[in-house]
Amino acid sequence: MKTEFLGSFSRSGTPCLGVGGGAYSNTLTGRMVLRPDGSKPHALFVKRHGDLACSMQQAIVPVQIGDMILTFQGKLPAERANPDVDTTIYTVNSITKTDTDEPVFGCEVVAGGTLDEETIQAIEEAIPWEALGTYHNRDGQPFVA
Repeated sequence: MKTEFLGSFSRSGTPCLGVGGGAYSNTLTGRMVLRPDGSKPHALFVKRHGDLACSMQQAIVPVQIGDMILTFQGKLPAERANPDVDTTIYTVNSITKTDTDEPVFGCEVVAGGTLDEETIQAIEEAIPWEALGTYHNRDGQPFVA
């Protein structure tokens, strides 16, 4: 399944995507970017004030072709073993521009069994379950290196 994520450019022209997340009364939502080896990228910017509660813009990270975008959505509790939490992994295949010069990340869902065991382990360790389960989370730092 193909999907697209709309991003932004940094001042230097690097394509970026907002990451973050958190919990509401009984649901959670989130998004993060990982490198192909499962490591978190360094943030270009981490918001410290403003409307941050459960925002997908708590931190801004550079995105490259080959990176993985993870999305989280579901019901609490925020833990790997919870079957009500849907975690989807996308691989960035292309970066194009919209008519307004914003980057669009063309992605495909990673099919089960296509990641090696070492990458799967790195992904599992990188997921900030505590931040995803924090009511009205305002801290984007757990989603970046």
